[in-house]
Amino acid sequence: MTSESSSSEPIGGGSELTEDYFAKNSQRVRSVCILFTLRRNPGLVNGIMTVIRPAIHRLDEQVHNTRISQVALATQIDELSQYLKEINDQQSDVHYDLDSYVTKLDDSRRRVSSVSQTLQSIQERLSQLQRGIARESHTQKQQIRPSTSDSSNL
Repeated sequence: MTSESSSSEPIGGGSELTEDYFAKNSQRVRSVCILFTLRRNPGLVNGIMTVIRPAIHRLDEQVHNTRISQVALATQIDELSQYLKEINDQQSDVHYDLDSYVTKLDDSRRRVSSVSQTLQSIQERLSQLQRGIARESHTQKQQIRPSTSDSSNL
């Protein structure tokens, strides 16, 4: 008898947890394991926060500064594009092919806009991460305080 295990067979004899489930949800399973570990080790949370918080703040500041630069660049591209269109309209007797440059500038503006939207999304994720970490840290501190006050009453 050969017992080849297929990915759809349940793991652990009848359980609904299959290899397919773990393959499809591996990131979620890892996240749950990490959260479980962090909840059981408040000192670990505080240590991680001490290390990560400055890096997150620096990254958030850099993303913010980059977004400001992207907006300024988009504005300058729009101004230059408008200026080239005006030159092209005024120079009807001289045949410069400025339309291709205007098209390239418009394409660049779209790219800058796309990067700006991506940066905004990243900044929002960082903010959510900061709030989540702060919330978890606060929860851990609240759980530690009652247990230390209980032990001081002994």
